[in-house]
Amino acid sequence: MLDLKDKIAGSWLGLAIGEALGLSVRGLKPATISQCFGKMDDYKDVRPYLGKGVKHYHMKGLYGAMTQRALVVSDCLLQLKKTDGDHILESMRTLAQGGPEGNFGLFRHSHHDFNQALTDSINRSHLLDSGRMSCDLSYATLAVPIALYCRQFKRNQLTDYLETGLLWTHHPLEAIGLLLTGYVTTQCLQLDPQKGIAVSESERILTELIETCELAEQWFERNAYGMWKETESNEKNVFSRTLKVLTSRLKNNLPDIDGWICENASAFYNTEIRYPVQKYVLTLFPFALSLLLKPGNTFSGLLAQATGLGREADKSGAILGAWMGAIVGASKIPPGLKSGLVNFKEMKLRAECLYSRKNSGALKNLVEMESGLTRKEFEEKKKWESKIPKKTSANKVPKKISGQTFLEETVDLKKEDPYQWRKLQKEKTKSKRDRRKKGFKEPPPPL
Repeated sequence: MLDLKDKIAGSWLGLAIGEALGLSVRGLKPATISQCFGKMDDYKDVRPYLGKGVKHYHMKGLYGAMTQRALVVSDCLLQLKKTDGDHILESMRTLAQGGPEGNFGLFRHSHHDFNQALTDSINRSHLLDSGRMSCDLSYATLAVPIALYCRQFKRNQLTDYLETGLLWTHHPLEAIGLLLTGYVTTQCLQLDPQKGIAVSESERILTELIETCELAEQWFERNAYGMWKETESNEKNVFSRTLKVLTSRLKNNLPDIDGWICENASAFYNTEIRYPVQKYVLTLFPFALSLLLKPGNTFSGLLAQATGLGREADKSGAILGAWMGAIVGASKIPPGLKSGLVNFKEMKLRAECLYSRKNSGALKNLVEMESGLTRKEFEEKKKWESKIPKKTSANKVPKKISGQTFLEETVDLKKEDPYQWRKLQKEKTKSKRDRRKKGFKEPPPPL
């Protein structure tokens, strides 16, 4: 018998765990991750590697903006029993205020498009006219609380998912990616954790996923044709076509799925895409789906594989964490990943409220909760990033004594006097060249 409460908690915690794992290696190359951290089977402390491969501080075990935005949607559902664009935007604006200096309010590691979309939302003439063109699966996690609250996917919910996406982006593919993320989450809730995803279940999910995608494409053609036409480019219904080809390749066990994902996305975006974890909907979603449907997955193994590739590791980690957590349940998530998650108790309480579909009254205020976490990370960031070794300037002022040139002190002439800096570099190069050719001789003392 399926324990729905455990599976909803597993998905909700998996979302936060996956993002927290991925944030520590976001933007890194797989070789750098392997060299610094080894296998991505636990939260990583980035402090020893700041300035030595890792550029930005991330608190160990703490989730970021993707989970924070999902928290806003979950609170909206618990308070209003439905998604409401005005309520979501207002709650997001509240979180975007009162943060530490240099932060976008209380949001942690949020991207520019989200910051701009939320800033512009105050002056919108229409609620769903964001004007942004994000198409990198940044908003997919907004679908997870909707899926956990509703449990099953119904066609009349399609508009709720799509309009939640259109609050932030003008791009249909991003909204469809959000919808399909929610659909897969509902399907994972129905799977037996003992059996996982059998071949028959995999085929069913893919078939219904394509049908759902086609319904979304038809929705855009009927309700937002101008928006749809603007992004259709030279190919119609690219998302459903991508899923159809992916289904065929998975069914026939064709090799190099990752290579095909990159090739397919490159053709649509008209740019060279070399990695399936680059920030595009048509790379990240098919990549995450193909990983999920591989046989023999475990929660920690799947997340280690996804986040170990770096780049957009926070997105792939969050989505796959939500999906795999919905399959295995919270009880099957490794204890270390649960205990190491910052704010685990509050996240678990919210999972229980999503299961009961009501606010128990024991939930901590979202703004107060996130304020404390953001400020704590900010203070640690100041402490540790101040220890990053500064690059010393290689521009040195030559001084001549008795005809011999030597370097006495370091001065950053490049910024203060670019002309003088170039002149000194030329003199230094000429001096070295002359010494190599003729050898250096001490000039005779003056008479």
